[in-house]
Amino acid sequence: MKTEPGLEFWGLLDQTRPPEEDPAAHADALVEVLVSRGADATLEFADDLDAALTALYTWDLRWTANLAIFECSDEMFLHLRAWLIGRGYTTWAVARYEAEATFLNLLRETGNRVALGERLAGGKHLLGVASRAHEALTGRRLEHPGPEADLPPGEPIDPDRAPIEFPDLYRAASTAWSEEREAMLQLLDLIETVNDGLDAAAFGKHEKGVAILRPLFDDPESWDKISADPDMRTGVAYALGIADMMAGRVDRAAETFQRVEADFAEVPELRRGMAQAELARGELDSAAALLDPAPDAARFDRILTAKLAWRQGDRDEAVRRALEELDRDMAPEDHPWDVAGALLQAGHVLVDAGMASEARRAAREMKPLLRGTEDDFNLKQEWRLLEAAVARISGKPAKALELTERVKGADGYTVATRHRERARALRDLGRTGEAAVAYQEAIAVLEDAGERWEARALADELAALGA
Repeated sequence: MKTEPGLEFWGLLDQTRPPEEDPAAHADALVEVLVSRGADATLEFADDLDAALTALYTWDLRWTANLAIFECSDEMFLHLRAWLIGRGYTTWAVARYEAEATFLNLLRETGNRVALGERLAGGKHLLGVASRAHEALTGRRLEHPGPEADLPPGEPIDPDRAPIEFPDLYRAASTAWSEEREAMLQLLDLIETVNDGLDAAAFGKHEKGVAILRPLFDDPESWDKISADPDMRTGVAYALGIADMMAGRVDRAAETFQRVEADFAEVPELRRGMAQAELARGELDSAAALLDPAPDAARFDRILTAKLAWRQGDRDEAVRRALEELDRDMAPEDHPWDVAGALLQAGHVLVDAGMASEARRAAREMKPLLRGTEDDFNLKQEWRLLEAAVARISGKPAKALELTERVKGADGYTVATRHRERARALRDLGRTGEAAVAYQEAIAVLEDAGERWEARALADELAALGA
């Protein structure tokens, strides 16, 4: 067995190393060269790598690694030795005899022990090079180098003597540990704050959730930490985007969803949220590209596709889809508010189509789903306004007007809905002047919110009023 790698081994590492530190790309380049040189050269490379790894299997390197890296397992110790080898002969030779200086410099370069461990873990790619090349040449894999079964040669270092044996590294690692601890505490505080915001949104307190989460979303440092966790990143973006849609801040909702566009495939709720924003803005082609129109698609894909069909002028398709939603059973995993929201959208399509009994059914099926919610809950207020619309198309505009007046403390998009239903009831009562004022109020709210499609549609109704 070799005790020292040959010069050709170090030359090959130097020739194939990318300009930027990229252990995976380095490994790919090595495999390509070894395949071109044949099986004997590949076996020689494997022997050289084993010798280089063994030469770094020392107590000094192990203890300095323990100080410099967060959780240096046996496997991690193997990977970091491979990383040092991959950097070339000089790095390897210095690490062999000056372990403390090696890790002191690396810790200073990288900034903290966790990041240093993540960086050095890239050495694992070098360990598989010979096996990959051998398999490409012969169809048979070589055994990868693994953690040693025996302890390093020589006398073990007493843990209590580590500060004496490696004083400079010990001080640097202690400072890094203190900084990491402070960073961890800050992260835990951030996670707790995020959970408070998400809990508020989950219980329908959307504006409270926005007050908690929006400052974090807008702060680059906080968002960097949040975005490192996929669940936090998508949860925060969804909660804020939906809250903005409900509050009549459509353009900001779209900007929020766009920030996590890369997550649309994994978290379809974000994609559907973006589609809803595009529908509101009148960007119908963009909305269509985001929605799944399949009959077995998710509930909100189906109902938003019905809404899209109506706005595209395909009213028969829109009505067909809305009626299908009334016949859908509620799945065990469905949240009652989600089902109520889909029924609300279906009800609006049916109201616009003048189908009073079917729209009344949508409103009736919403009612038990909202049991226990506060009177100022947006969805409950929208349900009351749907009942007003049903009364109006049933020939009872006075009752419709009375129902709209019962909706108190509305905010966001619901304000526009209330003005719209009030305008239509006043129009049907022949109170044209008052209806015109209510239309103008609804249009102003919608335009301010970014709900451009509906603002244009109401402007056409106002024009037809002739007031």
